[in-house]
Amino acid sequence: DPETATNRVVLIEFFTNGNFGDGKAGAIAGALANEALMSHFQDGHAAFLSYHLPNRGLEPLVNPYAIGIAGERGVRDAAYHVIDGAAAGPGAGRLREREQVYREVRGLAHKALKQETPWSLDIQDLAVQDGVLTGKVVVDANTMSAVRKRRLCVVLAERGVLYPGLSSTVIHRMVARAALTPSARGVWTKFEDNHFEYEFEQSLDKVAIPNEAYLKQAMADGIGQTVLMSTQIDPQQVSVVAYLRDPFSGNIEQAAQQDYEEVQE
Repeated sequence: DPETATNRVVLIEFFTNGNFGDGKAGAIAGALANEALMSHFQDGHAAFLSYHLPNRGLEPLVNPYAIGIAGERGVRDAAYHVIDGAAAGPGAGRLREREQVYREVRGLAHKALKQETPWSLDIQDLAVQDGVLTGKVVVDANTMSAVRKRRLCVVLAERGVLYPGLSSTVIHRMVARAALTPSARGVWTKFEDNHFEYEFEQSLDKVAIPNEAYLKQAMADGIGQTVLMSTQIDPQQVSVVAYLRDPFSGNIEQAAQQDYEEVQE
């Protein structure tokens, strides 16, 4: 709505599992709703991440980063949506309930978008060369009072990942793979003249190493069994999501998403 639009970009997180359900009920409703949300927010007012958890069965898109974020958000099981790190919405249901899931999560996102934020985020100079992803995140504050320390989180995601699990979702969207900061909790902002920049560099091949190691150990520990497919990062599917988090409340105050293909020459 142009009359209520603000500078805010909302972060919509989907916690899921590719083996949750049977195609008639389960994560399929949330996955279809999530795709509808991506279509609805094509104007750039939302950034998206999905995290695959092992609670409903081990599968190859589960990784330690996703499990850690679920712990921070207080999510103990798949499937749920979380808006800006706080508001929780549904992520599972019967296939016929996908529209209901979509409408409820969309309503939560629209409510968050009405809240003005003093922060702006911009992901710049995104490139993949010789299998190495590089770029930077620029953070600006529009008022002096906004210059308080925040946690900047930067995440490597893939826009489309193949895994035909029991849920009947074949292509999984915006799958979170790893943090692009030394810690999954992000980096502290250090402002100079209301401005902060963070540069990142990550070998895409190396992302798969700890994720595959986790899956192998989980299988050895009896958590479940899975195939080691789709663990490598496809450079053509790379996306970077950045967000600013209040370290005290845990609320996310601004977000940004940049797809690699959009900035290729």
